[in-house]
This record gives sequence, structure tokens and C-alpha cells, in this order.
Amino acid sequence: LRLKEVNDNLKIHSAILKLDNKDTLVHCTFADYGINDVAQHLLFKYNSDIAIVVNLTRKTVSYRRGEKCSYDISKLAKKFNNGGGRDNVAGGILTDNFLLFSRLFKEI
Repeated sequence: LRLKEVNDNLKIHSAILKLDNKDTLVHCTFADYGINDVAQHLLFKYNSDIAIVVNLTRKTVSYRRGEKCSYDISKLAKKFNNGGGRDNVAGGILTDNFLLFSRLFKEI
């Protein structure tokens, strides 16, 4: 029940990024509960290639990759969040560099 409430009240931001010379649809939101479930919600509801969930409470950023995307998202976590992970699941800390990157996203 709580997860449905969280998903129903998300503010979604999107951008099309050129990653590995491919247009990549990325959706980003803020949540401090059910991070993996929120990311899956973005991937499926918005047909995202990559979902990003920012947790302001913990000051972390989580990345999840959709099935049709082949980009290694650990590169994003390393570049913008002093983090890492695997090619399909990654994360790191909220940084000034990420805040600059987030300016590419527009609320939908």
C-alpha cells in the first residue's frame, strides 16, 4: 500500500542522453522508500532505458537499466556519484557533479 502511494506521487523528470552514440531515454525521481520498486516502476511505466532514483534522506543515487538498454550504467555512477556497481545496477553518493548533471532533466 505504501509503495503504491509513493509511486502515485512521484515527480518524474526525463532527458534523452546520447550514451555510446545512442539516444537513451532516462527518467529520474526522488524517493526514500522502495528504491528498487520505484526504479522498476519508472522502467516499465515510462518505458525508460535507465531509471535514476535520488534518495535525499540518505544522500544517495541509484541507477537501474532496462532490459532493452545495453549501456553500462556503472559508468554514470562512477562519473557523477563517486560510485560504481554492475552494468545493470549501480549507485553512489549525491554529489555536486550529479546536481550539475541533473540540470539536463525536465519535469514531465
